[in-house]
Amino acid sequence: MKLLPQAALVLVAAGLIGFAGFVLITGDSTAAPVRPMTPPAQAMFAKPPALPSATFGDGRHEVLAEVPAGIYRTDGSTDDDFPLCSWRLYESTHLVSAGSATGPVSIVIEPTHDEVQSIACKPWRRIG
Repeated sequence: MKLLPQAALVLVAAGLIGFAGFVLITGDSTAAPVRPMTPPAQAMFAKPPALPSATFGDGRHEVLAEVPAGIYRTDGSTDDDFPLCSWRLYESTHLVSAGSATGPVSIVIEPTHDEVQSIACKPWRRIG
């Protein structure tokens, strides 16, 4: 290939961590197209998926998708007339653990649990 006087060396940026590729511009229209060496920048900086909440309230919640595994604490019942906070833990739709308390209480939600259910409890917050 014959180099033309107007040939220029062009740096093609292909990432933000020091990777680069070079291409020689010769004015020859038969040159092969240059492809980036790394994924497009927008893919590198895409927002990660939303993380599950570290708190949850009354109702039935899917573990891992809605509630991450961990140790959770509540300050007790939401009802002063019937001060009993109850919870249930499920694995493969089977009840594996349940309990009730009249005051503050902590529970451990394992990654093997499929669902957690809270009944008449103040919000649960992750503490570990």
